[in-house]
Amino acid sequence: MTELQLRQLLATYLGGKTSLRDVDRAISSVAWDTGASDSVKDLSNEIALRIDEFSSHGCAESDLKSVLVPFVTDYSVLVHVGPTPAPPFLIQTSGSSTFRTSPVRVKSTISDRSLVAVP
Repeated sequence: MTELQLRQLLATYLGGKTSLRDVDRAISSVAWDTGASDSVKDLSNEIALRIDEFSSHGCAESDLKSVLVPFVTDYSVLVHVGPTPAPPFLIQTSGSSTFRTSPVRVKSTISDRSLVAVP
């Protein structure tokens, strides 16, 4: 599972299209996946921590969802453009629906859970 796939799954949970159990299963599978990247493991650990806090304190599910929203709205992505030797540049999200950086525009929406680079 990639970091984007995990964020997309979380977005489907936040949108009511999948269950918390499905998110929990995905997080558990990442823990056992020896091929998972460090960033995916870090993200899954952070999400698991929030879910555990929610479970142990008996908070409302709406409270959990509000804590999880930043995982799909506020994050950074390294983008490689051009030939392999070209250095990547960083795109940071902050809850806005459209992000503009040179040399590409990046659109990220929770509704379709996509990250699209437009030349």
